Amino acid sequence: MVLGLTPGQFQSLIRATGTVEAVEALETERNLDFRREADRWKARHEISAILEPWFAARPLGDIAQVLDAAGALWSPYRSFQQVVLEDRRLQAGAADDLVGLVEHPGIGTYATVASPIRFSASGAATPRRSPQLGEHTAEVLAELSIGRQPS
Repeated sequence: MVLGLTPGQFQSLIRATGTVEAVEALETERNLDFRREADRWKARHEISAILEPWFAARPLGDIAQVLDAAGALWSPYRSFQQVVLEDRRLQAGAADDLVGLVEHPGIGTYATVASPIRFSASGAATPRRSPQLGEHTAEVLAELSIGRQPS
């Protein structure tokens, strides 16, 4: 599975696969601008048809090496079960703490996913338990009443 969502990702993909000329010809033929996501979407079937022979002619190991070297955004397609079982990032205790074992009151300890969003100024969020029903009601109501004038 490959993704060319941004212009840079798309350029990395077509350079890595040696399909630049064919893709540029399609762009001209269809009077589109593949720097624009909407235009790449309009031609997605034709772009796929250009890329398919390159992928079909190579084993996954070779594809991985070329796409990784190019900085292309890709991954082998996997079922949800395969991702959970094979992707180390999704296993409790992984180094990046995306998933951790968390005690949830009243139900026990379960593998819990943290937010995958990362900001450079802050570290990764750690997995935490879900709040219990009504746990933050007083806090939220207090925040909502700050700055309000009595009626």
